[in-house]
Amino acid sequence: MQVIIHLAGKVPVAILKGRMDALTSADVKVQLLSAIHPGVPMLIIDCSLLDYLSSAGIRVLYQVARVMADWQGEVVFCSTTEIVSEIFSMVGLDTDFKIFPRLEAALDLVKEKY
Repeated sequence: MQVIIHLAGKVPVAILKGRMDALTSADVKVQLLSAIHPGVPMLIIDCSLLDYLSSAGIRVLYQVARVMADWQGEVVFCSTTEIVSEIFSMVGLDTDFKIFPRLEAALDLVKEKY
């Protein structure tokens, strides 16, 4: 599992690549948490290269979102693959978070809000 993080202005964009499961989710959590801090308004998680998401991975996404919410920020997702979209739908992630079809649409939200 690889996490590629870059900044779009002051908003981190994390690209998840590979399988996020019990073996990799703890490392992903550390990397995502290292990209945020109080004052960061949003974390965009790009799922275009995410092949699989287990319950352990889902738990990490909610944990990171809780930290962002504590800091008055939010987590949004973009570019979910078909399989990841199905998983998001099955567990309700698609109703708990904003999910954009493309990174550009998520970045438009950043420009609009921040």
